[in-house]
Amino acid sequence: MLLVVLIWISEKSKEGILTLYEEIVSYNIFFNNYGGAFLQTFFKYNWLVREDWFRWCEELTEEELLQNRTGGMGSILHTLFHIIDVEWSWIRLLQGKTDFQESFDEYNSLEKVRKLEAAFHLDVESFVNQWDDSMEERILHIPLANGSMETHTWGEVIRHTIAHEIHHIGQLSIWAREMGRAPVSANLIRRGLSSSLKDSVGAQINKETFK
Repeated sequence: MLLVVLIWISEKSKEGILTLYEEIVSYNIFFNNYGGAFLQTFFKYNWLVREDWFRWCEELTEEELLQNRTGGMGSILHTLFHIIDVEWSWIRLLQGKTDFQESFDEYNSLEKVRKLEAAFHLDVESFVNQWDDSMEERILHIPLANGSMETHTWGEVIRHTIAHEIHHIGQLSIWAREMGRAPVSANLIRRGLSSSLKDSVGAQINKETFK
């Protein structure tokens, strides 16, 4: 992948290897300084797709939402609950708070899961919007049941949280097709996220410029 990027940059460069080096440095500086804007964009993407799935679920019966299925968390509704649970739990751990321990049995209706998501979302969104690259290398220590300690950087955890939802949304798409229904579009484009990214990066650039 890196080779492809280097070839592309070299083909675009008109001043030889020096320009290639300068472009690579600029590329790294950009992602080191403004990578948070990209993380925020992917969280917003997940939230938009999640809302589309909630609306998709409104056309299903409670029986269909809770029907046992192969993969995921075993049912459509439990998988949506799991997505919300995991996102909230990781954010709380990064904030130094206790993990979320509620059972799905207490939220086994679409209305209850949506209310849970709404209750959690403001805190999650606030944390994500305050993310900056100084948080990337902070260390999260997680004590395990066997007495050992697991460590991850905050950057790893925040990216895992994004990828976790995308993974489970793929499972929902498979189930939708098995039911003979069209799944929610997983496209990132046509969601208005480019302007969001541009605004985020622009604000960060202005912040750096006027320090």
